[in-house]
Amino acid sequence: ATMKRESDWGLSHQQVAQTLADLGFASASLGKIREAEGYFQRSRREGIRSGDSDYGDIASLYMAGILIEVDLPERARAYMKQITSEAGDPGTAAYFWARLGEPAEAEKQIARLSTSTDHNTLSLYFDLPELRAILDLKAHKAAEAVAELEPSRKYILRDYGLPYQLATAEAEAGMLDKAAQGYRLILANPGIEPLWEHYALSQVGLARVLARQKDYTGAHAAYQAFLGRWKDADRDVPLYQQAKRELASLP
Repeated sequence: ATMKRESDWGLSHQQVAQTLADLGFASASLGKIREAEGYFQRSRREGIRSGDSDYGDIASLYMAGILIEVDLPERARAYMKQITSEAGDPGTAAYFWARLGEPAEAEKQIARLSTSTDHNTLSLYFDLPELRAILDLKAHKAAEAVAELEPSRKYILRDYGLPYQLATAEAEAGMLDKAAQGYRLILANPGIEPLWEHYALSQVGLARVLARQKDYTGAHAAYQAFLGRWKDADRDVPLYQQAKRELASLP
């Protein structure tokens, strides 16, 4: 009811494009990917219609990131190709391209940030470590990815992106206790980014880690928490289908 009240207000004032994007994030956090796409497409059109084409590109960037996380890379690629400006954070765009198997933009951003005299906190402790870490993960160097992200730990709850990437790298490096701790940190702090899909994804990440630790009771609970949260999700989303298969295969 509160979300409806707030979104109704936003849609009737000047925040239409932002409100549509927020509704898209809310839908994606529940696995309603087609509904999310509809909202982000409307957000892009509204931004362009109102003369804010930069925000239109940001809406496409947001949707691409969501599609990458739920294992729909080709659809994500289509949204990335819609972007014609650098309105969104270029580091985020470079990160997404690296996730899609095209590291050139990430390498370009790393070179730019490494030689920049503007050594602000975001560049030093978020953009650079996350870009370097994703390239390490793509090269199957999980331990190196963890090391790249370690200096950022002091800012761990700025948003879900850093703890999620760190937990994912730790899981790949076999640091299962730390990975579980990272996913639980996100799950214990739902108010940090209440609309981000990473909250639900952390339930899957935790379930997978617990299964590897042979904590099958805990894994069952984590998978069921995810599937309960995604009870109205699009049934053809690869992540949803994979989670169901993994749950069914547990002892």
